[in-house]
Amino acid sequence: PLSTIERRTGAVALLVGFSVLAAIVAGGVRSGAWHEWMHPSLVFYAMADRAHGAAPGSPVRLFDVSVGTVDAVEIASHADFPSQHVRLTIRVPQRYASLVTADTVALLEDNLAPVGGTPVTLRPGTAAPIAQRATVGTAMNDTLVTALQSAATDFLPRARKMVDEFEAVAKNVRTISDQVA
Repeated sequence: PLSTIERRTGAVALLVGFSVLAAIVAGGVRSGAWHEWMHPSLVFYAMADRAHGAAPGSPVRLFDVSVGTVDAVEIASHADFPSQHVRLTIRVPQRYASLVTADTVALLEDNLAPVGGTPVTLRPGTAAPIAQRATVGTAMNDTLVTALQSAATDFLPRARKMVDEFEAVAKNVRTISDQVA
């Protein structure tokens, strides 16, 4: 049989053990380590010249499917991208990690989303899958920008021609008005 002291010592040791375990679990949950352990992710960076509307929580798309989020947008530098000083931290669930390659480009659009941040579209290349915490480059997704530039380029000559025609009509009206007077 156990003595009273042995029982109390065992109870105290058990209580201390449970307290330490609870503190470890609470610390892991609080730091996000628990979530990372339960839901492993690929975390990588994209360097850009500016944020272009991307913000923490912005959706990350791959093949037009939302597959992750932007975790952080911060000022940073990288030797491979000397003219780009904004670093986006991108998180993608591990199940999509093999689709994100080392030569992936993150396409940014200029402030198109009024709420939730501008989406970041990943355009994977043909290289091997990207390594954890690796860095990729960015490019502008010129779809809208190009369309607006094209519309402006088409419109300006027509607008100039209309102004010239209006000036000619105004000149003719002035000439006729002077002759009548």
